[in-house]
Amino acid sequence: MGDRCSYVIRVNGERSYYYSHWGGATLLQDVFWGPSACEALIRNTRPFPVLLEAGLAVGGVALDKDARVLTFFGGCALYDPQVAVDLMQEIRGSHGWTVRYATYEMEDIAEAVGLDRSAVESPFDMGLGSVFAAAGVPVPEQLDASQEPEPEPDLPTKIEGIAFALFNGRETGISCLDWLPVDAAVNPLALGEHSDVDLDDSQTRALFRRAAHRVLAREAPDGIRG
Repeated sequence: MGDRCSYVIRVNGERSYYYSHWGGATLLQDVFWGPSACEALIRNTRPFPVLLEAGLAVGGVALDKDARVLTFFGGCALYDPQVAVDLMQEIRGSHGWTVRYATYEMEDIAEAVGLDRSAVESPFDMGLGSVFAAAGVPVPEQLDASQEPEPEPDLPTKIEGIAFALFNGRETGISCLDWLPVDAAVNPLALGEHSDVDLDDSQTRALFRRAAHRVLAREAPDGIRG
């Protein structure tokens, strides 16, 4: 049980590893607002000797300060990863950072900091389909890829969903640190000095709005809703 999240920071060629038992559930909120805020949060999770194996982590973050690249996966399953990356890149681009989504999850996280993908391989990572087949039971309807997929929402709707996830988390003060025995004052979402942006509500919302308009203008110029 849990929403296990595995983190790695690389700086001056050295890697340090961290773990949060519930971090996967709030990952988007925890990485979105800039590398400094992300690093502050990571360093206040639990130090760990290694990255979690593939299949054990539902979220992962590689913060490579040497290459200025943030790689992540996980968080709320309802947001579109590429749209989130596009918005984050719009916000971070002026700081010289690149944002990437880890399509192959922990394998991409390992590779992002110079580790071999085999470092996170698990002999037990069979995938859900294989697990159900081994048990001799049919795949539940909601997991059956042969079922007709739900219609994909348009880009403005995807952006609105991301905004709700981000600002709902801000307003309720949710982050993975809420599940840890640490002083809530270290929560970087409440500390502007730990972030690359001023986290005052009006300024942060304006920053998000500007990024959203740029993404919409580029990808769906007819879809801007004001």
